Amino acid sequence: MTKTQRINSELQKIIAEIIDRELNDPRLEGMMISVMRVDTTQDLSYAKVYISVLGPDDGRDDAIMAVENALPYIRNLAKERLKIRSMPHLILKQDDSIEYSIRISKAIEDVKKLDHSSN
Repeated sequence: MTKTQRINSELQKIIAEIIDRELNDPRLEGMMISVMRVDTTQDLSYAKVYISVLGPDDGRDDAIMAVENALPYIRNLAKERLKIRSMPHLILKQDDSIEYSIRISKAIEDVKKLDHSSN
């Protein structure tokens, strides 16, 4: 495992913990936020943080904005915990892979139900 891969893995765990336990924004209530992965540049200047947000549709954009607004706070806490000389700037990216998988699974189940009912 390379240094960048280790940092990505550690950042993913640390950021997920901070979002889950330390952000007290009301826009996050009722939302499940997962840090899917972190991709850090080789020079450690930037880290793309891919998050997935599950919850009521009308609150997703607000939840993403809450995490976006908290990035400086998250970065400071992560820097303390990661113990690296230079903490990358965090860039938030939305990852819809879980939501997409749920939609595909539901579509498959619907097709199976239609197939069984037509037999």
